[in-house]
Amino acid sequence: MNPQATNNKPGLLRRLATSLKHRDWASVGIELFVVAIGIFLGLQAANWNDDRLERVLERDYLVRLHEDISASASGLSRDNGFHRQQLSDQKKILAALDACEYPPDDAVAIQRGINTLGWLNPPRLFRRTIDDLAATGRMNIIRSTEIKTELARLVQDVEFRDRVTSSVFRILEHHRLTIDERVRYDVSKRVTEREWPVAVEFDIKAMCDDLVIASAISSTSLVTLERLIAFEALLERYEDFLPLIEQELKLRWDETIASE
Repeated sequence: MNPQATNNKPGLLRRLATSLKHRDWASVGIELFVVAIGIFLGLQAANWNDDRLERVLERDYLVRLHEDISASASGLSRDNGFHRQQLSDQKKILAALDACEYPPDDAVAIQRGINTLGWLNPPRLFRRTIDDLAATGRMNIIRSTEIKTELARLVQDVEFRDRVTSSVFRILEHHRLTIDERVRYDVSKRVTEREWPVAVEFDIKAMCDDLVIASAISSTSLVTLERLIAFEALLERYEDFLPLIEQELKLRWDETIASE
């Protein structure tokens, strides 16, 4: 504490008491005015400091939110690439079932397609910062109404697609079991040295006579395509949201941050 400030307080009180004792109302008014100004300036300084700390915290949240959405977009882009690969492999399986044979070059794609049949990733969203804002009740620390509104809509969209994906899993489980009953997985082998899926043993001629198999594959492809379309739309929303944060950081803090 400043010793001078400590010493000034009793002096001010003594002067005020003396002025009251002598009924020097002009001096009393001046002393009270000085006290009021001191209190006002103290409150203003405290408010300014609180606001400064809030703006620092807001900036940190926006940077973290940008990192989370950017990582979500990158992960979702990889997921979409995986789903596109599934659709390509499933198309080759269906062609092999129609012809009751397949070119040797399609062997890896067919085995990979059987391995990954029905594998769908839920909508990807890293919620570290979103959950932190919600848990601490600091969502309103973000001043931009546009960012808060779009973020709420984004979370709502992801949660809706997550619920849909959960119901889709139950449908795909049935189709997966239909195929699993007609093939054999050899966990001691890989499809290729660099592929994760294990080798699949199957009799294409026996499988092509069973119309249920083609139906299960085609139904799975339909669901996979629907999920891919939905997730590509979600990816576009991520990519549209990131510039809002970048613009706010540039406008308010003159900070440049770019999407990965």
